[in-house]
Amino acid sequence: MKQYIEVKAKENIYPSEAKLIIEKGTIAAVITMGTISPKSKEMFDAAEILWVEQVPEQWINESDAKKLEL
Repeated sequence: MKQYIEVKAKENIYPSEAKLIIEKGTIAAVITMGTISPKSKEMFDAAEILWVEQVPEQWINESDAKKLEL
């Protein structure tokens, strides 16, 4: 099965969105310029999804802000 990295340019990822990401079943990691709520971090950890928060905007080029195949 192919796995992807989900890139989010938003202020916060809350549990309702974390649940949707997990349910996709193809996400290996989540990268966001904002923060990830503590509950969402727990959910990602339980689903074995790596996460990185507060990534500086300059690190993410607009053309790269899409799902990337691993």
